[in-house]
Amino acid sequence: MIGVSALVSGDDSGRSTGAGQGASSADDGWRWESYQTIELQVPEDWGYGITGSPPCLVEKKQRPHVGRPGPVRTIGCWGLPPLAHRAPYVWFDTKSRNPAGDGMRKLGVQPADHGWVEETRLVDGLHVTVLSDDDSLRRRILDSARVIDGSDANGCTPDHRLAHQPDGRPASTGGLASIGTVESIKVCRYAITRRDPDRRAPLIASSIFTGDAAGALVDAITSAPEGSGPNDKECIDTYGMYILVLTVRGGSRDQEVSVRYDGCDFNGTDDGQTLRQLTAPVLRPILTGIHQPWHYHGSLYELVVGPQPSK
Repeated sequence: MIGVSALVSGDDSGRSTGAGQGASSADDGWRWESYQTIELQVPEDWGYGITGSPPCLVEKKQRPHVGRPGPVRTIGCWGLPPLAHRAPYVWFDTKSRNPAGDGMRKLGVQPADHGWVEETRLVDGLHVTVLSDDDSLRRRILDSARVIDGSDANGCTPDHRLAHQPDGRPASTGGLASIGTVESIKVCRYAITRRDPDRRAPLIASSIFTGDAAGALVDAITSAPEGSGPNDKECIDTYGMYILVLTVRGGSRDQEVSVRYDGCDFNGTDDGQTLRQLTAPVLRPILTGIHQPWHYHGSLYELVVGPQPSK
């Protein structure tokens, strides 16, 4: 397995009858972000930190962003980013560990320097940290945090059976070919739970595709070659750390599609009817922004980014 670091979002019809908080709109100019069992609002122009890349690992000025922990939470970090590189951020975590990496972070308000303040709150057993030099912005973000009731703002549930059974298949009564006109796709990224049994819920992040982007993604999935791949038979991490579960909303019914991309074997899409290989048109729209991986296996890197740099 080759790892390349990339530090660079029913009824008989198959529709969900309970939208839960998925029907809750964000404030004007804001968006919802979810992690495990909670969600909160951030300004809609904020970017995303790559999962597993703490905010201190920057060498230039960053956009304000939302970050999530990965397999290594604090590597190489001993404090906040330099003032010249610093930007506001939200950091989700399961433990009260400072994302800047200087050990366990206390709950409450922690003044930094030059007017910057870091505040950590406990929400449903999870720690949410906000760093900002704007007190009202920091409080507004933290005050918006809430427990997910049923599904998050994008329609993703905190738990899903495929997070516990990555070799499972979505239920199907005809696959994507039977859903009618594509209306939208919700994308739910889950941690495969055997990798972290202490996790409160496997939901890592969620996003949604609508309009032409949703139709193009379904076209890419259904036009990919049948079978599994790309795979690497020489490595041993069969399913990897994450799995994506897409719910495609169609004019006739909804259909779940699993996307296995993070392991050594059984990679591909599955609509419960047909297994298909991963291709660049499938992965590039999905594995960007909120779902960008913290690393790529060799063949995955080439599909998403392009040819690997020569050594």
